[in-house]
Amino acid sequence: MKMLIPIITSVTNEGFDGIFYPTQQKENVIIFISGSEGGLGAGRRMGLYYQGLGYSTLALGLFHTRHTNKSLSKVPVEYMERAVDWLKKGGYSKIVVDGISKGSEYALYASAVISDITGVIARVPSYFISEGLAKKRPAGNSCWSYKGRELSFTPYKTRIISKLKMLLIEKQFSLMSINRDKNVTEESVIPVEQIHGSILLMSTQADTVWPCDIYAKKIKERLAVNHFSYEVQHISFNYMSHFLLPMTEKKSLKLLRILFRSERQHQEECMQERKEMERVTLEFLKKIFYKENNKIPEIKQ
Repeated sequence: MKMLIPIITSVTNEGFDGIFYPTQQKENVIIFISGSEGGLGAGRRMGLYYQGLGYSTLALGLFHTRHTNKSLSKVPVEYMERAVDWLKKGGYSKIVVDGISKGSEYALYASAVISDITGVIARVPSYFISEGLAKKRPAGNSCWSYKGRELSFTPYKTRIISKLKMLLIEKQFSLMSINRDKNVTEESVIPVEQIHGSILLMSTQADTVWPCDIYAKKIKERLAVNHFSYEVQHISFNYMSHFLLPMTEKKSLKLLRILFRSERQHQEECMQERKEMERVTLEFLKKIFYKENNKIPEIKQ
């Protein structure tokens, strides 16, 4: 498959910072959103990954990019609106949003208010909007804003976050102590029932960042209570860490095993779960993109 040259977008020109990885397919597209690290590092990797599978992909930068905020604080949902409009003008009519961690939080809310989004993949999701972060401390305001106002949020109980201290105490990367048992306000819960498309939730019981397995179940329960009319799928893994991404590079796997006990102790199980995660993800995409025809994208060998 011929790999087309990426297109770099910016807030000043297109209204959002991102990198677009096109393919010959002109109808289907994925928007990928990374987590609390910000920037476009994970987006580049996922853009190339999906492009290699035949899917045009926009890596959307929310913060810590050239033209966006340096901190995870009051990030505009309008970035997604402008990205969707830009893709629609380019001829893309079926748009799936794929977000991980804080990116899944943004993806779920944006998909609830933007009706043109066809489907959502939420990796290690949250069912509510949290307080933002600024200079490694709680920001005192929301992560996200929309139409000129910050969205309602659930605050952190602690006002100082020391990742190094928690790493030394837990002997692995862990933020569970600051994310567990929050006093979630109803106003901060994401109205996922307003989403106009199928949803794939992926969680792991080995998560040490936040209890994503519980959060995913709460999302599914809310959808059921509200008689959600689209397909909802939840797959829960046993051993993978918070980073539910298709990592195969030795350097990335080595870092995961340094940071997370489960990735160290269950290396083979994690590899098998990542294969299963990829299978489920691609099946989900095929259902959305190709349910009306049998044309499947050519996969790069």
